[in-house]
Formats: sequence, C-alpha cells, structure tokens
Amino acid sequence: MNPPREVSLSVYISALSCAAGVAYSIIERGATASYATWATWGFACWLVYLYLRSLWLGRRWAWWLTLSFGLYGVASLPWVLQHPPKYTSTALYLSQTVACVSVTVLLLLPRSRAWFRPNKSFKPNPLRGSA
Repeated sequence: MNPPREVSLSVYISALSCAAGVAYSIIERGATASYATWATWGFACWLVYLYLRSLWLGRRWAWWLTLSFGLYGVASLPWVLQHPPKYTSTALYLSQTVACVSVTVLLLLPRSRAWFRPNKSFKPNPLRGSA
C-alpha cells in the first residue's frame, strides 16, 4: 500500500535535501578523498535510505525523528544567520531548513498523521475457557 501524497512529497523533499547536502560536501572536500571517507559517505547514504524508507513505510520513530529535525532546524536558524561561513553554505542551509520545515508541516497534516498512527483495528479473539 502506498502512503498518502503528503508523505510521498515529504520523502521526496527530504531525499532532495539530503542529496544536496551530500553533493555540496563532496564538492567542498573534492573528489580526492580517501577510501575511508568514501566508505563513511556510503554508510551515511545507507542510513539516510533506511530513514527515508521508514518514513515511506509509516514507521512512527521516523515521524518523531523528522519532527525533532524540524524543530532543531528552526531553533538553530538564528545562529546560522548570525554567523554565516560562506554564501553557498548559508544558501544551502537555508534551503535545507525550508525543506525540513515544509516536511514537518506535511507530516503534521491529518492524512499524514493517520499514516503514522499505529493500527488499532486488530482485535484478537479471547482464548477459549477464559473469563
């Protein structure tokens, strides 16, 4: 079963935001990184894939993690605006913050919240001979 449009859109926005961050970091560090660096990037991309897949599948922990990322992004925004390191990194951070906040808003919509709500429809029959 596919998730609601809001959840799908939030997964796509999160994937785009993560891909932009990884691409910027790889460009910033250059392609001459060591094998350990590339292995670390591969592991980080695998973790991001698991996180995005968990959002797609409706895992509650991924929903809470996304909400905490959104709150952190909004809370740290004034500090980043006060101490911008470079124009491109500030622009990337601002766009990722906007993406994170929009993902958080999309996941707080009623249809999205229903996707992450635990299934309470299963009601097992009582055992024979019990009260």
